[in-house]
Amino acid sequence: MRKHRIYTEWAEVKICGERPEECLNRFAAASLAFWEIRYHSAKEISVTLRSKDLDQASALCLECCCMLQVLRKRGLMRLLLRIRKRLALGVGLLLAVALSFLLQRYVWSVEICGEDPHMNRSILRLLQEEGIGFGAVGKNLDTQEIKLQMLRRLPELSWMAVNRRGGKLTVFYLTSGQEQAAEDAQAVNLVSVRDAVVTDYSILEGMRLFSAGDTVRKGQLLVSGFEDYGLCLKAVQAEGEIYGETWHSGSMVRPKIRYQKQYTGQTWKEIVLILGRKRINLLGNSRISTARCDKIIDEHCLALPNLEFPVRIQVISCREYTLSIVTEDENSARASLEQHWAEQLREQMVAGTILETEQIFLEQENCFVLHIHSVCREMIAAPVPMDGMNKGETYE
Repeated sequence: MRKHRIYTEWAEVKICGERPEECLNRFAAASLAFWEIRYHSAKEISVTLRSKDLDQASALCLECCCMLQVLRKRGLMRLLLRIRKRLALGVGLLLAVALSFLLQRYVWSVEICGEDPHMNRSILRLLQEEGIGFGAVGKNLDTQEIKLQMLRRLPELSWMAVNRRGGKLTVFYLTSGQEQAAEDAQAVNLVSVRDAVVTDYSILEGMRLFSAGDTVRKGQLLVSGFEDYGLCLKAVQAEGEIYGETWHSGSMVRPKIRYQKQYTGQTWKEIVLILGRKRINLLGNSRISTARCDKIIDEHCLALPNLEFPVRIQVISCREYTLSIVTEDENSARASLEQHWAEQLREQMVAGTILETEQIFLEQENCFVLHIHSVCREMIAAPVPMDGMNKGETYE
């Protein structure tokens, strides 16, 4: 519907009479398209219709003993007439469209999508040796031939795809030997993420360096990435779940007075043409104050298959509101602070539960204050890679 409104003529009309809603029923029965219905009073509503349906809509309104008044007309043809009066804008639009077509014929950027920085540099260097880079003529590029050539020159590649969209060339690849890379993954230690008293644990791999009931500090090594085999040590990826009793304290404040949105029912729309970084207002009054309104931006890009233009159209819907003062009572403020504290604790924990909570709730001049202390049971171990140590390596 939005694209239909941009590229056709339409009009905003007002229907006045004893039963204006009956006119809308007649419009629907006659298959007339209408939208943006606004209720003003029991005898007055406004609606948007297609310009070519105005005569038929006026006749239907007369049948219902109502009068149809055209408030304003909008659409593509009227927009073109406005642009025609601004010669500089029209010339700029033509130049922008022509330049966008011209720019799409060349490659302006090359993006290598892969996880190996060394391989990224190798692919980029080989592309540059073949003259594929900034300023290359796009029509001379055969993406299938580029892919086959890269696979021949880099045998460590197992798959590659080359895609050109407009002035951007994107290369995707996968390397062989991923299973070997998994085997050569770094060894891992398990360390404590916070101060705690260990309550229970389950170690699947690695050397345990604590016992139940021990007090551990944040950053302390809990499970070593080395396993002792008597004659040698073997590097492994330590794995396990370690739970401990932790303590959290804090203070939370909530004002007694807050502001709440109340919508006035006033809405308006703007249509903006964006040429690069230039914004041109086409429809709507951009000088209307938007200090107190919610804005929804719906953006349409001008594009063809494998061809993008630096032209966008934004449809901005604004909804006005006022701020009213709401006074918070003690019970709701306390419940809200307690709920926020519990949510905050659960976000901090990888896994766990809140065992008990002690709190002091105070009412001050302009706010409520909650001093709170909680005891939790949570997972305290986190994996930390061992630099220079690979899984499976042995040391005598």
